[in-house]
Amino acid sequence: MSLCGCMVTKLLSQSRQNLKTVLFILFLLGISLLYLRRAGEPFDFRCYYQGSKDFYKGESLYFTNDINRTCERAQKAPEAANYKFHTGFYYPPSFGGMMIPFGMIEYALSVKLWNFFNIWLFFASLYLLIKIFAPYTLEKNKQTILILVTGALVLSYVQICIRYGQVQILVVFLLILSFYLLERDSYFFGSLCIVASICIKFIPAILLLYPLLIFNKRNIYRFFFHSGFLVVITLLFSCFFRSPLLDLKEFAMALGGKSQGIAVENLNQSFFAGMIRLLTEVKVDNEIKPFINIMSLRVENVKFIYIFVSSVVFFGLIALGFFNVRNTDLIESRFSFYSLLITFVTIFSPLAWSHYFVWLLPGIFLIVQRLIKRSWKDEKFLLSIFIFLALSNVFTSRDLIGDKWNPLFKSYSHIMWSGITVFTGLCFLIWQNKVKSL
Repeated sequence: MSLCGCMVTKLLSQSRQNLKTVLFILFLLGISLLYLRRAGEPFDFRCYYQGSKDFYKGESLYFTNDINRTCERAQKAPEAANYKFHTGFYYPPSFGGMMIPFGMIEYALSVKLWNFFNIWLFFASLYLLIKIFAPYTLEKNKQTILILVTGALVLSYVQICIRYGQVQILVVFLLILSFYLLERDSYFFGSLCIVASICIKFIPAILLLYPLLIFNKRNIYRFFFHSGFLVVITLLFSCFFRSPLLDLKEFAMALGGKSQGIAVENLNQSFFAGMIRLLTEVKVDNEIKPFINIMSLRVENVKFIYIFVSSVVFFGLIALGFFNVRNTDLIESRFSFYSLLITFVTIFSPLAWSHYFVWLLPGIFLIVQRLIKRSWKDEKFLLSIFIFLALSNVFTSRDLIGDKWNPLFKSYSHIMWSGITVFTGLCFLIWQNKVKSL
């Protein structure tokens, strides 16, 4: 009887666990369907879709004489003498090749699949973050709280990504997956994820510093051997469609044309753009006026300040990784430094639209995790960061703050300040772990 009772108890326990899993999956499906219904006109995905077709046909991804191939409002393209218009595609040519599977499907269905794919990549990113730390951190009930709170703090950025069909969720997923694989000594697949993210956007290349500063010599060679091999394969693949050198040249021209004048747009939440809006007399377009400039510096002076500050922070990061993280056994410190690199490139890239800040996900996860693990009374500094992030998330959402006030807060770069607070919090975590290990 006791054996029978044990079997029944075990079956009931498994049934309850299976029921919880099914209910959770249904919950995620419900959220996915809700997001799909709320998705707006996917301007950015339309560019990816057209870019994949251009790549497959061997045509220019960036310039065209056919106005019907432009993915956004037709723009003059004076930097390319043989063309009249930009296509609206401003990504590395390799990304056009990566999107070929979506380009082979009917556009309406492709949009739905892309949005659904990105929603589930966001859930998968949260799951991976839990998997990275599950062996030593939190009980399951606290893990659920951690997922919900972290997800809520980046929800406004996820909404923007879904609304415009952006690719940033895929990038942050690949970066998190890369760390997860590298921690398990899977150097080929870890390298594959980082190379794939660089093929989508060049700026994640800063994460190549992570193995250089943290790995031993043998693992550095392994990582860069696999990375180099994957880059060669990517270039050979591109050669079947069009000259990679020609594509890269046109990419540089297109990006150069786009970078002119975008600093003053309040959607650009980079450190550089925020400084220009706040420290010069540039006019900022807002429905609610006035916008108050703190100072009246020349743009050239602001550029010098930006280069100086970003250089100091960059070399400070290298020193932090080499002296404080290189020989640590704490996965939290290693992932904090990895997240610092992601956060740095998000803030200090000259161009950082609002949706880029979904890249703050790993850093926000680490801060929330520390607050849940320990009493908030002992982590008042991190608690203040958490409160600021919650308020910034409210200001970012047009649904909560309204269409009139949202542009004004963006003009004051409140999302940029969120990135800076996350950056500061991650530095604090590394310093705290270092002090405790002494």
